[in-house]
Amino acid sequence: MALTFEDLDRGALFEMCDKYGVDYKRNMSKDTLINELKENGIRDTDIERVDPIAVGDPAEESLEDEAPGAEEEVLVKMTRKNARLEVDGYKFLRDHPFQIVPVSVADHLIENVGGFRVASPREAEEYYS
Repeated sequence: MALTFEDLDRGALFEMCDKYGVDYKRNMSKDTLINELKENGIRDTDIERVDPIAVGDPAEESLEDEAPGAEEEVLVKMTRKNARLEVDGYKFLRDHPFQIVPVSVADHLIENVGGFRVASPREAEEYYS
């Protein structure tokens, strides 16, 4: 029986995204990753082309998501005037300047890239409403 996207764990779905150049974020749910792959024309039949295949155990996946030591995430806002900026695997757009990123990425953006700051959830909510 052939594997389907639903048979894969998030790690294997990340590998599929990397292999086929599909943009993703590490905090995406399994369903969102599957949708991204399908929207980019990747099908279940393409799974055999990724090596190795990690067939997921749902119990392990939930433990992985709750693993101690997992890096906290923070909301950042791009304050630059760029229409679009891709950095550290995240896309910031003038019309979509907010992203949730790991603290280490936020530190890098603020200290090294510039034009970014930590934002409050309320600020993002007001921006998008």
